Amino acid sequence: MSRRLITLAICLLTGSAAQSQQPQAKWRVNVAPAQCTLSGTVDHPGVDGVSISTIPGSASYTLTLTGGTLHRRSAPSQGPVKIGFDSSVQRIPGTGTFLRLKDGMAIRIEGLPTILAEGFERASTITIENGHSSIGPVAISGSAKAMRAMNTCAAEQLAEWGADPAQFQPGGMPAAPKAHPDSWFAPAQLMKLPFAGDRIDIVLKLSITPGGVVDGCEQVAGLPNKPAGEAACKMLQGKLLYMPARDPAGLAVQGVGSHRIQLIRRVSIG
Repeated sequence: MSRRLITLAICLLTGSAAQSQQPQAKWRVNVAPAQCTLSGTVDHPGVDGVSISTIPGSASYTLTLTGGTLHRRSAPSQGPVKIGFDSSVQRIPGTGTFLRLKDGMAIRIEGLPTILAEGFERASTITIENGHSSIGPVAISGSAKAMRAMNTCAAEQLAEWGADPAQFQPGGMPAAPKAHPDSWFAPAQLMKLPFAGDRIDIVLKLSITPGGVVDGCEQVAGLPNKPAGEAACKMLQGKLLYMPARDPAGLAVQGVGSHRIQLIRRVSIG
């Protein structure tokens, strides 16, 4: 783990000298079990932090902005938002949740596709539109180099889990779901998962054969709930759910994916 952190630090610090008089965001990659997070300190009125996080192998991202005046710019505590980069007309839809922090507010948008990460790799500003108001454009200068370090974090985690490292070389391709993972379980199946308390929050690591079949599954993060993890894994085991990982020559290799399940028990009164 320490060698990984040193590698990431070198990636972030090399060539980081400011090249203009514009505000320069300061980035760092935080490595945690089953999670990689890129956090940046930014200079924008009402916004002081931007972060993007992912569970390696999930192809799903969470975007968070923090700042003291975020909430008064948007009335609802939760609602639809659109994310844009630079002057592009393309927008990424999502659902934003405003959270109260000790020193301000935050807006968090979960379940975003890989196009969000691609935006951080090429853009210099990010904007969040919420109804008739917006946050930004917030400068995210230097995010391209920082995203390369975050991608290294994810690749190293997947390799530790058993993915063939060749797929992370230039020209390679990690395993990708054939359909959106939300379609893997029917609602009735999810409701049968055993609760430990009032909610389920488990992260599953999935071993993917060169043919795209799930041949291994176990809970690696989230709230402790071995029965729920085992039950969910049983539903996925042996199914053809992925397009195979491939090395630079195009040969199918062993891959690894992940999937997070979050459920809240609703209690009816009366």
